[in-house]
Amino acid sequence: MSCLDRVAAGGRAAVVLEGAFGAGKTRALDLASEHAHRAGLTAVRLHTPLRVRAESCSAVRDLSSFGPFAGPDDQPFAPEAVARAVLAARRTVLLVDDLHRLDEDSLRWLGSVLDRLPDSSLGVVATAPHGEAERAGGPLAEVVARFIDRRALPYLDLAEVTQLAEAELGGAPVPGFAQECLRQTGGNPLLLNWLFGELRARAGNASGGGPGRLDEIGLRELAEILAHRYGGQCSGAAEVIKAVALLAPGASTGLVAGYCGLAPGTVAEITGRLEDTGLLERSGAGHALAAPVIHRAVLAGMSPDRLEAAHLRAATLLHGKGAPVELVASHLLQVRRTEMPAWFCDVMHQHARELVARGEPEQARRYLLRVVDRCTGTHRAGIFRELATIALRSDPPTARRYLHEALRLQSDPEVRVRLRIMLANAMIMAGDSESAVRTLRAGLDEIGGTDPRGASRLRQELRLTCLWGDLGEAAGPEANPGPDESGHRSKLVANALRCYWAGEDREQAAADAEEALETGPDDEHPASLLLPALVLARTGAFAAASTHVHRMLLEATAVDASAIVVHASSVLAEILLHAGDLPACAQMADAAVEATLRRSADEYPMYLGTAVASAVAVALATGDHSGAWRCLAATGLTAEVPQWSPYNSVLLQRGRLHAAQGELDAALADLRECGRRMTAANVHNPAAGAWRSESALVHARMGHHDRAMSLVRVELDQARGWGAPAPIGQALRVMGLVSRDEARPAHLTEAVAVLRDSGVRLSYAQALFDLGVTYRKLHRPNEARPRLRSALAHARHCGAQVLVRRASEQLAACRVRPQRTTALGVEALTPAERRVAVLAAEGRTNRQIAADLYVTRRTVELHLSRVYQKLLISGRPALGSAMSSS
Repeated sequence: MSCLDRVAAGGRAAVVLEGAFGAGKTRALDLASEHAHRAGLTAVRLHTPLRVRAESCSAVRDLSSFGPFAGPDDQPFAPEAVARAVLAARRTVLLVDDLHRLDEDSLRWLGSVLDRLPDSSLGVVATAPHGEAERAGGPLAEVVARFIDRRALPYLDLAEVTQLAEAELGGAPVPGFAQECLRQTGGNPLLLNWLFGELRARAGNASGGGPGRLDEIGLRELAEILAHRYGGQCSGAAEVIKAVALLAPGASTGLVAGYCGLAPGTVAEITGRLEDTGLLERSGAGHALAAPVIHRAVLAGMSPDRLEAAHLRAATLLHGKGAPVELVASHLLQVRRTEMPAWFCDVMHQHARELVARGEPEQARRYLLRVVDRCTGTHRAGIFRELATIALRSDPPTARRYLHEALRLQSDPEVRVRLRIMLANAMIMAGDSESAVRTLRAGLDEIGGTDPRGASRLRQELRLTCLWGDLGEAAGPEANPGPDESGHRSKLVANALRCYWAGEDREQAAADAEEALETGPDDEHPASLLLPALVLARTGAFAAASTHVHRMLLEATAVDASAIVVHASSVLAEILLHAGDLPACAQMADAAVEATLRRSADEYPMYLGTAVASAVAVALATGDHSGAWRCLAATGLTAEVPQWSPYNSVLLQRGRLHAAQGELDAALADLRECGRRMTAANVHNPAAGAWRSESALVHARMGHHDRAMSLVRVELDQARGWGAPAPIGQALRVMGLVSRDEARPAHLTEAVAVLRDSGVRLSYAQALFDLGVTYRKLHRPNEARPRLRSALAHARHCGAQVLVRRASEQLAACRVRPQRTTALGVEALTPAERRVAVLAAEGRTNRQIAADLYVTRRTVELHLSRVYQKLLISGRPALGSAMSSS
């Protein structure tokens, strides 16, 4: 306010404050008036009307009626006399808000006052919209040019918005609140004051709220403020503002003109004026409202019926001009009660397909649901199919309903085959494989002999469903689709599954599973998405399976395919269990279980059993028996278990849980039931469930030695027939445990050798532990100690607290201090071990290393042996990658 201080000191001042809409011009003038009064000055306002009055020099006439400037009652109004009176006044400030609203005669009068200002001690403070003088030209530009100072009023920055929020709302704003206020308002002081006023009215507080609250504030009051300020700016301004709000960000002059029914030149003039005030801004080739909150307020100021009509009008205009489908559909989505044009269904359906293609299925679902009730016949059937395709990966029961509707409406035989396959997949994913089989068989009956290719596809799907659902082989000749046909992947999965169930031809099963994973399912087959990954993992290719499942999990998470996320998490939990990463396994299994329970506690989807079994296995390894029972109780699996192969593993782990608690009869009951189900389904692969070896351990505890040996011999033969290291190592380990003392070391030593490079770290640790205990009991402590140390290190790395405790106890019995146990990884290597490992990784022989380090070859061999244990590798070939990756 230095200009006013000059006037108070007997000087003169003339300042014009220029700013955009809401920059605080009127508020600045009010503050100037308050400052003038405090300084002992007389503040006089030259009133500007909202609309130009017909009367000439109207503002000066109003001023002439004010006290010292009023002339005698009997003399006519004389502008020059008023000017002389104003200039003669002492310690006076003339305040003029919105110069552009003065009539031309009042502007010329003010110009004459400014010309004579050097001969007076008058102060003049005025406001004007930013850029208005240059745009309007004429008397307004001439008057503005006569002011001594021109000052811009900028919008507020983040620091100023934060300070204002704290002052207005009585507390420091929460993180992100001020940034959101700035984004919504653009730093416009008028909008910010309105916003904070709304928050105060709702008893809000910036320190207790957050950015999300701003979207909840009513906007009708702001809409009224804007209409009052700018609706009468000029003829047609209100309609242009609404059109820009609807058509932004591409609100070009031509589109706005077409929407409003005005000439393009008229629209250009109106948008130019609104742009100068700061209400509009340039956006590409068109205009947009200056702040998001203004955009929302303009739309909020329209009644629901008017807003729907406006969106339909905008959609019709855009469609007629060939605008992108996305833009047209976004307007149609807002229309609910109005009759729709004939092209409505096509536009909405086309945009939904675009959204699916770019990975936004839930957005696509919104558009399809809007259109489904307005379409008829096969078009409606297609909409239901699109909805089912989206729901299949996130909500199989809902997909099932959509597919029933699509089947009811669809008459094309080829499309009906695809719908039945999709419906069967939805049923399988929801845990109802029997209904899936009935659906596929009904399709075969419907086709008869009219469509051999369709019948072939249905039979292939039926065969896979019967295999996976433990429902026996499907009837009919086996389909043999080529690699480019849609049934090829189903055949690959079925072949891999058949080899896996039979426990033979592991390499072929792995090859078929790998090819199926590389091929990838189409939208009709989400149920078999994870099946080849599970088979691949059980062939022993854990790393490859893990890579595929991680990819599927990321892809499903990105598109919110929640059912696939649950399935992938369940399969990944089993892979992590074998890899010995118990914390990660527990996290994946718990996430899958919780997601299933949130949807429905009564559902038993296809991979829930895998997740529950993994969770119970982790609980057993960590000693959390009560947690295992809580998981079983939450999923309804403490008693009856669904008759479906993915749930056989629940019986297996529940049997182990009973055995761990000493409930041997209950343990045998669960393990026998697991075996009965697997045998009935012709599953003869211990990789699918090592029920015989686990039963053998229980029989051995009960003193049934012969029965235990009989069971484990069968399992070992089956495991060798399959050829995967994990089941072979498991069977050898159990055979060692149930054998006579003299035979134990040989079996356990072979188990350790088989499991060392198998990738099943926890089983390897268990075998090392059992071998170490056996050596200790045979009074061979020098052979027991290194096995127990290594078992302890692996158990700690896995997070298997039960095995950690038992290994520590056995080491104590061998008189080994706990601190001497071996850690894992490169960091665990001693300096001497690291030097030897580096040289060996470079390709040096033991003799060369010994010469370089001045040690014996035996010392080098001992160092390397410990290096291999700590790096979890079998020998020198893996040393280079282990050292570099670590």
